[in-house]
Amino acid sequence: MYTMKKKNPFFVLLLLIVLSVVACNFHGHRTKTVKVNNDENHIKIEYCGAITFSEDGTAIEDISPDGYIRYNNNGQRVYAESNENGEISYKLYDGNRRLHISDPEAHEFMSHAVQVMEEYYYR
Repeated sequence: MYTMKKKNPFFVLLLLIVLSVVACNFHGHRTKTVKVNNDENHIKIEYCGAITFSEDGTAIEDISPDGYIRYNNNGQRVYAESNENGEISYKLYDGNRRLHISDPEAHEFMSHAVQVMEEYYYR
């Protein structure tokens, strides 16, 4: 009799990270990470591919196919990724609370996050 073993969550996470890196490298992208740690902020921005922000600095305008940007600033997180057709999907978290891009407060949340991302993206 065959029994299915429970998958180790660490192994699954590791596999997803490896696949993400391979996908970016497959399209000629490199994963880059920016970290800022000081008394007030603990910021981590990881991105793959080319990211274009709106002119007013309040939104992500474009992410190259199969690219992504992951932002974490003191528990406020934004995960934006583009599929192979260039369509962007978002996941927003304010601490443990998930926001949806259509929520009224999401626009201000994204605007602030994009301003911080843009500041460090071009370094």
